[in-house]
Amino acid sequence: MAHHAWQKAAVHERTPEEEQLFFLSFAQTWCGVERKKAEETQLFDSHAPRRWRVMGTLSNSQGFQKAFQCPNGSVMNRGSESCQLW
Repeated sequence: MAHHAWQKAAVHERTPEEEQLFFLSFAQTWCGVERKKAEETQLFDSHAPRRWRVMGTLSNSQGFQKAFQCPNGSVMNRGSESCQLW
């Protein structure tokens, strides 16, 4: 949704580099190192671990797949198995 809104707000067509930077900035938000003990306690947390907040979201994003030219069926482009909510 954020990517769609960002595209609609553009005065000009976004460059491929701008598209990639959008997704890199999203991923950077969740960047961090987690200790093994923290990973174990997350088993009981209702929130997804950082890695899956990024990988899960972006592997379902057509905008990401287009920006980074992810081949269909790859880890970051699950093709027909992608989840589309909106």
